[in-house]
Amino acid sequence: MQENEKNLFHGSKMVVEQPLREKCRLENDFGQCFYCTENLDLAKEWACQTGIAGVVSAYTINMAGLSVINSNFAPLQHSVSKHYHR
Repeated sequence: MQENEKNLFHGSKMVVEQPLREKCRLENDFGQCFYCTENLDLAKEWACQTGIAGVVSAYTINMAGLSVINSNFAPLQHSVSKHYHR
C-alpha cells in the first residue's frame, strides 16, 4: 500500500466488486450511500447482522487530492434552554 492509500472494508450478504450508490438502500441511517470502514472487525459484524454467514469486500482508495471531514462527534449535552429568540 502506498502513502496516499487507505484500505476500506464493506460487510454485507454478498461480494460487492464495484460499489454503486444507486444499488444502495434508501432507508440507511444516513441516507442512500455505500458504508465502509477502516476497521475489518466492524465490517465482519456488519456482514453477519442477520445471523447468517456474510462477506467482507475490501477496497483500496487513493486519498491524494481528497478532502477529509472529521466525523468524530462530541457527545450531545442534554440541557434545555429557557431563552427563546424570534
